[in-house]
Amino acid sequence: MNLLRDHKISAYFCGHTHNFSYTKINGIWQIDAGHSRGKGDEGARSTFLKVNVNENDFIIDVYRCEPNFIDYSLTHQLKLD
Repeated sequence: MNLLRDHKISAYFCGHTHNFSYTKINGIWQIDAGHSRGKGDEGARSTFLKVNVNENDFIIDVYRCEPNFIDYSLTHQLKLD
């Protein structure tokens, strides 16, 4: 965390848990992207993230797999501060 703070990092992405989550730890956002394996992991919903960065905003659109493992829908829109 010290390295991230030293370089003024406001958010980072990680994975390997197979589940999407997000939380703010000591002022830095942690976004766990989960997995994008569809039917390859039926124990957790597949997830795709669309990151939108502009001069004033940092927004992440979260698309999660529907129970049919084919269709995805927008389930969250995170505006990080």
